[in-house]
Amino acid sequence: MVNNAAEKSLLVYARLAGFMYLFVMAAYLTGLFIVLHLVVPGNFAETARNITASERLYRIGLSSQFIASWTTILLGGAFYALLKPVDSILALFALLWRVGEAVLGAGIVVMPFIALSIYTGAASAFGVAEQRALVNLMLRGYAVGFYITVIFFSMGSIVFFYLLLKSRFIPRSLSAFGVMASVLVPMVGFASLIFPERAAALTLGWAPMFVAEIATGLWLLIAGPNLEYWNNRQQEPHTTPDPVSR
Repeated sequence: MVNNAAEKSLLVYARLAGFMYLFVMAAYLTGLFIVLHLVVPGNFAETARNITASERLYRIGLSSQFIASWTTILLGGAFYALLKPVDSILALFALLWRVGEAVLGAGIVVMPFIALSIYTGAASAFGVAEQRALVNLMLRGYAVGFYITVIFFSMGSIVFFYLLLKSRFIPRSLSAFGVMASVLVPMVGFASLIFPERAAALTLGWAPMFVAEIATGLWLLIAGPNLEYWNNRQQEPHTTPDPVSR
């Protein structure tokens, strides 16, 4: 039987991973909602007026998106600690992909922060047309960076959900759904990079991943991992094959 200290550690890491799943998603969606609330698509002047009037709120929205990327490292670390006993090498690869996601995700937030200075008049030396072109260029760069970021995310998510499936810490149906949802993400990401005009139509492709993360986060946080199967597997005797008789 696995000793109590090891079991308690797994429970702690599982609940931390579940909480961070929900926290990271809430932070990102909150920031996205704030930003989209102030942005008027296709109307630079109206967007500039909204952001200038609510600059602090807009900065909070962008900071919330940065916090989501920043704390993704804690999320990946919790999953690594939970799943390292299952396969330490695969868990490490998944962690590295999630760290790459966190770095890229934090980096691309720089672009809308720079665009903010244009919206609020810091680039008054340029004409309105030039300001609009600069902002559009930065936001396109942000979109490209986002799709690259989610491809890094997807690789880590595929491996973590595969290890959850292997360990049976959560219901196999949920972990299998998580694997399938994670596989869909890079398909949507690459499709959006190759066919940017179809990016809006591909938005529904994120929905399965959204459901998988919410469900997994709640399960780990509330129910915790099911350690029974893993404990029984650890107790199985490792017998060596009989020598071949001559």
